[in-house]
Amino acid sequence: MINIKYDKIRKFQTTVHILTVQKNKDIVIMPSLGDRTRRQKLQDITHAWFDRNGFKQIAGVNGGFFGGNMILPIGLFYVDSGFLLNRSWTGDAFLELIHKEGKFIIDDVSSLEFMDKHKSANFGVSYSYSLVVDGKIDIRKGDKFKWTKQSHPRTMIGDNDEKYFFAVCEGRKKGEKGLTAIESAMVMAELGCITAINADGGGSSGMKIEGKIMNKTYANRAIADALLIYARPGAEYEIELMSKGQRSKEVIETTVYEKEKETIKKVIIEAGHGGRDPGASGNGLVEKELNLTVALEIERVLADYEVEVSLTRRDDSTISIIERAKISEKINPDLHVSIHHNAAKVTSARGAEIIHAHHDKYDDVLAIDILDRLERIGMPTRRHFTKLNARGTDWYAMIRRIWDNDTDAIITEGGFLTNAEDAKMLADDEWLKREAGCIAAAIVDYLDLQKKEKREDVSITTESAKNMYVVTANVLNARLDKMGKQINKLKKGEIVEKIGEHQDGDWYIIRKENEFIGFVSARFLKEA
Repeated sequence: MINIKYDKIRKFQTTVHILTVQKNKDIVIMPSLGDRTRRQKLQDITHAWFDRNGFKQIAGVNGGFFGGNMILPIGLFYVDSGFLLNRSWTGDAFLELIHKEGKFIIDDVSSLEFMDKHKSANFGVSYSYSLVVDGKIDIRKGDKFKWTKQSHPRTMIGDNDEKYFFAVCEGRKKGEKGLTAIESAMVMAELGCITAINADGGGSSGMKIEGKIMNKTYANRAIADALLIYARPGAEYEIELMSKGQRSKEVIETTVYEKEKETIKKVIIEAGHGGRDPGASGNGLVEKELNLTVALEIERVLADYEVEVSLTRRDDSTISIIERAKISEKINPDLHVSIHHNAAKVTSARGAEIIHAHHDKYDDVLAIDILDRLERIGMPTRRHFTKLNARGTDWYAMIRRIWDNDTDAIITEGGFLTNAEDAKMLADDEWLKREAGCIAAAIVDYLDLQKKEKREDVSITTESAKNMYVVTANVLNARLDKMGKQINKLKKGEIVEKIGEHQDGDWYIIRKENEFIGFVSARFLKEA
């Protein structure tokens, strides 16, 4: 009997999915490329020979990076007693994780030396960096990658004398910060790994059990390869899904994880352009006006959900891109949606578009959903895409700056003002409400938002009311930062909401009616 356990734990403010596989002669661990010639979704990757010969695929995790100067996919070097590729992008391939005689071994060995040193190996693979070596935390090669110190979704693979361990963590969402390299290493060391490595991360991080994806971060991306777990023909296996309450008494007593308080998700809706910057124009329409109408309607729809919505403007104000990015940085939202409408010299160009970051692995899901919804109500759709500048970073400054703050960000282009058919729809306020409804509905699904419970009695003792303040000064200036540029003015008696504070504690970050106001001195505020 093959014993397999799945658990879901909380470590470092992150959910970690752990698959523990008892080592057994009937277990086969084997890498497989995405259809050998192209990428595939994790749930679709199989090993054709095993499938043809009666082996049962039990589970799997994503493999390595594809391309660049990092590493090549897991399994691309040596599989089934033969080399699939004998060189890396910079020279001879190095196989650092060797599966030999039922164990993982870390050994920097070139493909030319591999056969002499590891003749009985099942496979040899490359990886990004080690996590545990000889039972001790050891992040070899990690200094080559700046993101080892950043928190991201990650996939970890390891073993000891008795078990294999496969772990995938969530990340890049509120309440799911992801793991750094050292945190990943600590997780694998605590599991009891003697050897462990880091595979790919981001939206490629995935774990499947009997074809079902177990983690939310996996963005249904087509990936290059996976590490698969097979049972030999006729072998019996049992999967204990511990996260669903099927825990033994011993596990309950020895494994205790702190339940963290759920946080309300935050969204910024940015009405593009405004004030001195009208944006595009055509057929009697001005973009800044359409953008604001759609943004305000999205806010109205989302008011029914458990989410904090902030607008960068709710009138015809001029706010620079730098100021908008700083607002996003202060609020630190889960999602920043920038509302725009398009124009072109060729008046036949029409339809909706979505722009997202070139290295983003999540927002294409939201982009596709928005475009699908717009198409269903009658707006043609063109594409969702990225655009790079000469430096290889995002051409759109808003996307570039917001993504640098580790926030999911997209720009919606709801149609062409310069196209007569699109303009006819965009000139109708009812149509703009429908456009906003599509975007809002996609946001609800993307962030998995829940509708607010109806409350019969809302008193000033609620948590939200505790953060409400009255302005006591005749005029109170609001700044972009404590010593930054003045961006707003408040009058005596106005009611504002505190949403954060400066590290010194003497300046508050405030908003009014969900609109970001800025930093103000706490001396001129009193509790409402």
